[in-house]
Amino acid sequence: MRLGYVILPSHPGPLEQAMVAEFIARGYFVIHVGRMRKLYRDRQSKMVSVLMRHLPARIDVNPAGAGIKLI
Repeated sequence: MRLGYVILPSHPGPLEQAMVAEFIARGYFVIHVGRMRKLYRDRQSKMVSVLMRHLPARIDVNPAGAGIKLI
């Protein structure tokens, strides 16, 4: 068995940094986060309803705050 690895720079270049800074400064990141929160909330809600419909009644399915996690 062979194992190899490469150590690469871990920071983005100046162009990428400028693009991300502009993306944030223009408010696009806030819009993106809002869209993703709604998308994940909708997906989580659908998952909870499907699991509750198909799992035995003795099992509790609860959303875990934001995102798509379940308990």
